[in-house]
Amino acid sequence: MCGSFASASEALWELAEVAVPTKQVERRTQGIGTERCGERDAQAAVYLALPLVEQKGVPEGVIAPSVAVVEMDGGTVADFRSFEGE
Repeated sequence: MCGSFASASEALWELAEVAVPTKQVERRTQGIGTERCGERDAQAAVYLALPLVEQKGVPEGVIAPSVAVVEMDGGTVADFRSFEGE
C-alpha cells in the first residue's frame, strides 16, 4: 500500500470529515487515472489522424506570416521584423 493513498484518506477525514478507506482511495485513483489515459489516447489518435497541415496549423486568433525562413548559422536567432521597423 502506498503512503500517499493513506495520506489522502486522512486528508479527506481532516478536511471534509468523510471517512474513505485507504484501499478505496487507491482504487478510485487508479480507476480515474485509467479513464483519463483512455481519454488522452483517444484525443491523440484523433490528432494523429489529421493531415499534417491541420496538425501544425496556425492557432485561432494568430495571423501567420506570409514567408518563413529557417537557417542554420551556429545557434543564433535573427528577427527580421526589427530590420523592418516593427
